[in-house]
Amino acid sequence: MSKFEIPKEKDEIKRQIKILQSLLPIDYKKGDRKSKQLHQDEIKALKKALSDK
Repeated sequence: MSKFEIPKEKDEIKRQIKILQSLLPIDYKKGDRKSKQLHQDEIKALKKALSDK
């Protein structure tokens, strides 16, 4: 997977958060803890970037 990048526009950040949140139930069903943790970390980073703007 490529290095995670935070978008510059607020709308794009919100869109990315929605996409990542939609992946969490899939990770849970697969029992993929590594992927689930990665997605949760990315969501946290995006939310922090959104609150900083």
